[in-house]
Amino acid sequence: MRMRSGQARVLGSILLGLALSALPASAQAAPETAGDPVAEPGTGGAQREREASADAASGAAASTDETPLITDEIVVTAGRSEQLVRDVPVKVTVLTAADLERSPAQTTDDFLRQLPSFNTQRSQSSRVEGLSGQSVAYRGLGGNSASRALVLVDGVPLNEPFAGWVSWSRIPPFSIERIEVVPAGGTGAWGNQALAGVIQVITRRPEPGTVLLRGQGGSDDTFDVTAGASHVVGPWAFAGWINDFQTDGYSQIPAEVRGPADLPEASEMRVVDGRVERSSAGGGRRLTFQANDVRDDRFGGDALSTEDLDLTTTRAAFDAVGSGTASWRANLFALRRRNANTRGSISDDRTTVEPRRAQFDNPSDSFGASLSWTRGLGDDHLVTAGIDGQWTDSEVNEDSDFEEGFGFVERLRSGGEQTLGGIYVQDSAVLSPRWRLALGGRVDRWRSSDGIFFGLDLESDEVVYDQSLPTRSETVFSPNLGVRYNASDALQIRGALFQSFRAPSPNELFKSSPSSRTFLAANNQLDPERVVLGAEAGFDFVPGRAFLLRLTGFWNEVDDQIVDVTVGRAGDEPEVIPPCGLLRAGGRCNQRGNLERARSRGAELDVEGRPHRFVRLVGRYAYTDSKVRRAPTEPALEGLQIRRIPEHQYSVQAEYVNPDLLSVSVHGRYLGERFQEDLNTELIGDSFQVDLHLSRRLPRGLEAYLVVENLLDEDVEVGVDDTFPELGQPRWIHLGMRYRWKAR
Repeated sequence: MRMRSGQARVLGSILLGLALSALPASAQAAPETAGDPVAEPGTGGAQREREASADAASGAAASTDETPLITDEIVVTAGRSEQLVRDVPVKVTVLTAADLERSPAQTTDDFLRQLPSFNTQRSQSSRVEGLSGQSVAYRGLGGNSASRALVLVDGVPLNEPFAGWVSWSRIPPFSIERIEVVPAGGTGAWGNQALAGVIQVITRRPEPGTVLLRGQGGSDDTFDVTAGASHVVGPWAFAGWINDFQTDGYSQIPAEVRGPADLPEASEMRVVDGRVERSSAGGGRRLTFQANDVRDDRFGGDALSTEDLDLTTTRAAFDAVGSGTASWRANLFALRRRNANTRGSISDDRTTVEPRRAQFDNPSDSFGASLSWTRGLGDDHLVTAGIDGQWTDSEVNEDSDFEEGFGFVERLRSGGEQTLGGIYVQDSAVLSPRWRLALGGRVDRWRSSDGIFFGLDLESDEVVYDQSLPTRSETVFSPNLGVRYNASDALQIRGALFQSFRAPSPNELFKSSPSSRTFLAANNQLDPERVVLGAEAGFDFVPGRAFLLRLTGFWNEVDDQIVDVTVGRAGDEPEVIPPCGLLRAGGRCNQRGNLERARSRGAELDVEGRPHRFVRLVGRYAYTDSKVRRAPTEPALEGLQIRRIPEHQYSVQAEYVNPDLLSVSVHGRYLGERFQEDLNTELIGDSFQVDLHLSRRLPRGLEAYLVVENLLDEDVEVGVDDTFPELGQPRWIHLGMRYRWKAR
């Protein structure tokens, strides 16, 4: 597949224009020098960055040219310790609260789409997309509904433990302080699910006497209200958030095809989050308790399709800085998920709908813990070591195979336990004033046990399945090696080699999923996915505060990548196809399976220019070649592209931020063609979407804003349904107000 020539010319012109407009200004800007070669852990560098980010979001930063250089930023995600970006051997992107407030994006996943290598299973907003479509694929590492990137909120996994998808609704955007993105398996300190990298959302810390409010409404009876407050009293700090969202949504079915049975994709969500902290007198120790509860109800396009999620997360964390340079960090968390959903099947003439399945009881409980230690050894080494683990117990109860006049005739129960544990060590060493080496390794133990698959015929009350699935376990070693060469204050060159892995989720091992067109069968013999050869190389060119150029190439060889493999398809009449059973006419039988070898390679280009103190221009482009290399059991797949991964993606941003007048932000995003399924026969068309954000500050801490998503009202394809495309959101218009009050 090729990018449209017109789109390619537009991209080239924009990126060239950024370079030409910003480069003269950059020559006049004096570069800043970095700090000490090894940042002392726990010295507050990250906290100072957080405070600066919060001040920028509240209006303390008067213009976009005050944003720190990329090499000045301190991050904690790349190695689970505080490091300057200029010292990390892999690409790191930091998105701040100020970036989010200027963005037209209204959800966290939509905000991340400005990074072209970021994709979700279905490329539309989590406001209406079902939970299984919200998993993350990064740098072409995708294949099914399980995320290949680890998504964290304050160190706690956001990945749902049973199926691996991500509940983005758990994060009110207004509560975000910054997001750190490390799109490579070279972040070896994180282990399972970090196959393609790590995304960590860091929420706002409590501040003295602060109130934050946001309310907006717009198209399709959409309402979104967020309220937050925090206070500090001596050693105690308190913060709380509540977010309430609802929308009547839109239909994914084109108007010329839509029938009486088609309804809009609507949703209602509520998030409540609370935090209590206690710090020691000198600030060297901090104890944190946090709880988050999400209620997420979705209505999926017909009268019978609904999805209800109740997810509660609790967390206790302890951070301590010793009298020397050592620091400790402990994290305990628990996740409790209760989920139920029903699915309907619309007739071919789209006039009626009948029940397809009903999952009435899907409990999942997960507990996890981690402990890390960081210490500077002399002036040349920063060593981090730690241990972590997670245990999950999940079950799905489902009725299926609906018969007119009787109801559902089959009841299925599946589930099991999964235990993960790992130990790691990382060393960031200064070899010379210009050279830095990062070396680490991690050992993980994965175990799947107590798996069951039980089936009951509800007509005859006869047991048709009763299987106790075998216990599986494996130990995986994942090394990583990275180097960074500071050629000058303006140019840093980086490279990394690594291995990473992802264990199959309980959903992939135990649960089969029927749908109107496709039956997806589980496979309890799945092996873990492994990046056996991961490589990244690139450079950051930052001559001053007015220009940034980053180029990154990547290569991932993946063994046993888990994908949905097409086993067969029924003809013009219903047909039995093992292991799926009886399928309707035209229905497809898929089963999860391991590919022997897949390869994802490509390049990313980031350009940022600031030709004026009020103006910021950004262009980002990603080319991704993600294909099946070897599949002896499915030779027809060899040479084909991995499903739902586009070859070409890019985003462009133009921002004018004048605190005394007006802020204008225009974002455009191109998403190339990609295939919906593994045989590469169903093509999802490319799209270019433009979004707009306007805001104006008002007296007394108020700010009014206007957001228009899909400004040009383009048809954005997100899927294919036999003879017609499924469409993403049309033009949406939102009006809102933000309010910030802080006691003096």
